[in-house]
Amino acid sequence: MLLCVLLLTAITVLWIKFNILSTENKQLQTSHNNLTKERDQLQTRDNTLTKARDQLQTSYNTLTKERDQLQTSYNTLTKERDQLQTSYNTLTK
Repeated sequence: MLLCVLLLTAITVLWIKFNILSTENKQLQTSHNNLTKERDQLQTRDNTLTKARDQLQTSYNTLTKERDQLQTSYNTLTKERDQLQTSYNTLTK
């Protein structure tokens, strides 16, 4: 009889422990799922930001090239103007 009581007590304790662990497992699984979803959202956001950054870098590079071309044109026109001014001054003397 005592053995039956001990076995019943042990089974009850194990059942309670099993239920506690099962509940903890479900909570951990839910937490894991939420973190996985959040990670995926952050990865998507990172990918979007990376694409936007790359587009901005391309625009910056294009604008820098255009600026340099405009500066070269400006320098050329300034040199031509100065030469024309010199020629004009020579002709008007």
